[in-house]
Amino acid sequence: MHVSVMLINQFLQYHNQGVKETVSDVKVIYHNTTWEILTDNYKIYHPTLNFLCQFSPLNFTYLHYNVAWYIGDDSVKTVSLNESELEQAILTSEDMLQYNKKIGEKVSCRSSKL
Repeated sequence: MHVSVMLINQFLQYHNQGVKETVSDVKVIYHNTTWEILTDNYKIYHPTLNFLCQFSPLNFTYLHYNVAWYIGDDSVKTVSLNESELEQAILTSEDMLQYNKKIGEKVSCRSSKL
């Protein structure tokens, strides 16, 4: 299966006490595949694809980020996290199915300071 993941909008903006900083390296990357066994009688493996909203954190202490996931123009998921939790900015194929979206659609993420 060919998985096409495209980042539409790439931006991260920080405003605090007149300071404005923009991070331009925001991107969606394939993170990993997790496997779930669906039954005890015989093994049915169910894969889940995981995509990460990857970006370099800004050089400010105690900053929290709000990561919003989009599929096409539809907002599908928002996660709030701090710098130590950036590996949790994940969108899964299960999230996509929940919103009736399929692999191959344009996926993007946006992040902003809380």
